[in-house]
Amino acid sequence: MMIINRKLRWTSLVVTLFLFGCSSTGGSIGGLIPAPKATKGELRSGIYTSQDKIFEINVPFPVNSTAYSYMQIEETYLQNETHIVFSSTLNPAEVYRVDLFCKLPEESNMKSAHELAKVIRDQYSAQFSAAYGNPLINQQADKALPNEFTYTQIIPERKSGTQRALGFTVQHSSYAFKKENCLAHIWVNFPISEKALPSGAELRKAQFINSFRWNQ
Repeated sequence: MMIINRKLRWTSLVVTLFLFGCSSTGGSIGGLIPAPKATKGELRSGIYTSQDKIFEINVPFPVNSTAYSYMQIEETYLQNETHIVFSSTLNPAEVYRVDLFCKLPEESNMKSAHELAKVIRDQYSAQFSAAYGNPLINQQADKALPNEFTYTQIIPERKSGTQRALGFTVQHSSYAFKKENCLAHIWVNFPISEKALPSGAELRKAQFINSFRWNQ
């Protein structure tokens, strides 16, 4: 799971990306049978509420859909940080992330959500570029929501032993919310190549972002 670790400096919020062990639930058993979902946060009627009750958000897949049955939720709760990832084994390249940072230092808290989120976007972009050898291309003109940042990236064909994964183009979308001294950053990615585009992905992205709510 890709997680953001916050390091505080004198005047800004600085983040780095790394792989971090997390609690995972749902998905499938043996790639065939839907696995049960036992979350740290509350999952009820398609709404996920964080363990600390700070925010809630609609899961990206309709409750009565097959994608929901195979939905996987990854949760990491750290001191003043929460990281939640939704995906489905039916559409493994379609991923929805929520990163929450609270108790920001005074200098960072004075910055706008736009300014703080840029630091996170830059770190995500560097991580994805390093992982796949291709940069993220800004598609700001194609954004579907206000304050959204959209990028495209070419994922090359990959091989591992006898296994081969076809290349495709992926869309990354970034969105941020700020309340008092908490910043919520949402990052959604899914393939947009003609043969790989999951049906309804753009609508799911918009509904997921628009469903974010603060509870405090």
